[in-house]
Amino acid sequence: MIEDLLRIRLLVAALGERLPTPWWRSQFLTTTGIRYMDRIFPRLSLVAALISTTLAARREHDTNLGIQAYHLFRLPAHLEDQLMEFARNAALKASVISDSTDDLMTELQRFDPDAKHPFGSGPKVLGRIGELLNPHMLGCMASMYATAAREQTRVYPYFE
Repeated sequence: MIEDLLRIRLLVAALGERLPTPWWRSQFLTTTGIRYMDRIFPRLSLVAALISTTLAARREHDTNLGIQAYHLFRLPAHLEDQLMEFARNAALKASVISDSTDDLMTELQRFDPDAKHPFGSGPKVLGRIGELLNPHMLGCMASMYATAAREQTRVYPYFE
């Protein structure tokens, strides 16, 4: 499940940068941003780009949710540690991120292919933080971001 959580974070982080109206103002996960990171962090360029984009996305979510809420970009310390450890050991490659926003949305939607309910925009509570790694919760969260991107709105799924 940590692998799925990392993949969702990576996809949402990249998608948020590439939308016509970006969700956050960073460009680390674009082709140019990753090439830049390659010069500074040759072995871990994608991990460094993801960390940098996570900080921008975290600020956007915290502004709308407050810093007490757990969300995709602010997790309990033990989960953040597991994510970063997995990312470093997995030797993520930039080729895993499509340049197409449609491809990113489609891949996010694959985590919950049966999602048929409208999500709307704004903050949405998903449950308790202990449920985060439940495949259904991961899928629901991924689907919410994909739907928001398609509808050109913003959604902030969070856990209590």
